[in-house]
Amino acid sequence: MFAYNPQVNDRSGEIYGAHQVEAAKAQAAGQMSLGKSIGDGLQSAGSSIAGGMTKAGENKMTSEYLDSLAGQYSQTPGIDGKTPLMSQDELDKFSKMSLGAKQGMIVPKQAQFDQILKNQYLAAQIQGFGQRQSMQNQVPVNQQPYPAPAAQPQGNPAGGINMNYVR
Repeated sequence: MFAYNPQVNDRSGEIYGAHQVEAAKAQAAGQMSLGKSIGDGLQSAGSSIAGGMTKAGENKMTSEYLDSLAGQYSQTPGIDGKTPLMSQDELDKFSKMSLGAKQGMIVPKQAQFDQILKNQYLAAQIQGFGQRQSMQNQVPVNQQPYPAPAAQPQGNPAGGINMNYVR
């Protein structure tokens, strides 16, 4: 008789193995993606920290610059020439302000300072024009006219006879 020999093509092991390989590939890809995401996040955090430090440094430099301007304006006479552009009280408040508040307060002071400089420049120009005008109107020494002779009295104050009177 014939021996029992069914042809069984059981591929379950092969299919199970292929799924295991695919699962391992997916897990590896996920791990790589996670690692890349963590690396990108750390890089982004590092650049943000560095950018924040740079911005903080810039803000500190700007604040120090504004403080020095305020110090200069506290010693600069204002429009009236007597009171300073920035009083000591304003200067004390200014040093404790935020950067934005400092910028807002210093802008009008800068405008006043610029106006003072323009006024001084124009005053110097006007003075120079006046000097030039007086020099142009001055008669050179070699062309000076002779002085007029002293005036002769026309009458005799003692009541005497006036010889200059003719009838």
